[in-house]
Amino acid sequence: MKTAPSFYLKILGASILFAFGLIFLVGCDGSNSGTFSFKSKPEKRLRFAISVDGLTNPMRNYQVALLERLIRTRPGIDLTLLDARGDMAVQGEQLKKMITDGVDYLFVFPQNVEVCVPIMRNAKIGGAIVVAFAEKVPADACTTSIYTEERHLGNVAGQYVLAALKKKAEDEGSAEVKGRLVQLTGIEDSLITRERSMGFLEAFKEAPGVKIVHEAAANWIEKDATERTKEALKLQKTFDVIYAQNDFMARGANVAMLEGGTLAREALFIIGTDGAIGKGGGIEMLMHGDIEATVYQPPLVDKAWELVKRTLDEPEFKIEKTYRMKPFVITAESAEDIMRKGLPAPELERF
Repeated sequence: MKTAPSFYLKILGASILFAFGLIFLVGCDGSNSGTFSFKSKPEKRLRFAISVDGLTNPMRNYQVALLERLIRTRPGIDLTLLDARGDMAVQGEQLKKMITDGVDYLFVFPQNVEVCVPIMRNAKIGGAIVVAFAEKVPADACTTSIYTEERHLGNVAGQYVLAALKKKAEDEGSAEVKGRLVQLTGIEDSLITRERSMGFLEAFKEAPGVKIVHEAAANWIEKDATERTKEALKLQKTFDVIYAQNDFMARGANVAMLEGGTLAREALFIIGTDGAIGKGGGIEMLMHGDIEATVYQPPLVDKAWELVKRTLDEPEFKIEKTYRMKPFVITAESAEDIMRKGLPAPELERF
């Protein structure tokens, strides 16, 4: 039986040739390409993180929800949301841990810029794209900063109020511009509250007849604004304008006026800030006659996502260091146009 070994060798050789033939016909990736190939390694998932100072401000809630929704439209991304709940120390620790764990794209709403800057700088040194939603962030601490200047938001509101009071004086044949103003602010002594207040007051430097007769913190909350407005009515009896640092407080002021008082609602001008589109937002308030005007605050995150997408799709794209977005006043008339056509594209402010 000397021929047996050669017989089995022939069968073994044929089997090996057949197996290689299948590989070449099917391919290692399971396709019928007729060529030999190895399966490619799965693409690395990108790690995104949003670090937010807190979600008590309705506008911040809106920004974060919109940014989350935009990020999740793109596959291959793991997203982490870090809420500091208004505690700058907590935000600092959360950022440090995120950087230690490794992050590719970091979006930061700083509670305190000075606390966050060294940590963001480390993230950038580590290779992360760092987007800061704040002004006055050093260029070496972030890839870009995108913001609307808070003082300018207040000043835009003040300038619009001043123009309305000038028109009133003109209609009444008065040479002096006069006005009694109530200001409802956000959280007392917060950076946003201080900056918007200063910007609002700056508008009346050359109008001594325009005075703030009552100011109260309403913590961004509609119910608190209703109570603070009722207190203003008891103390001041009459005033011409209520400026609320967000639209929810503006609507709270409107509720207080409708619930009764010595001052007729028709005699009062209420202006808010934010101008969010959608159910319950400032645009809807204008359409319902709850407020007379609002200062549109760009959400910023739509611009941020536009830039991030370009870095992902266009490797040669370079993000600018700063993008300052332009606010503008929306009235009931312009709100109708916005409801039909949507908000205009965000504009950059040149400075």
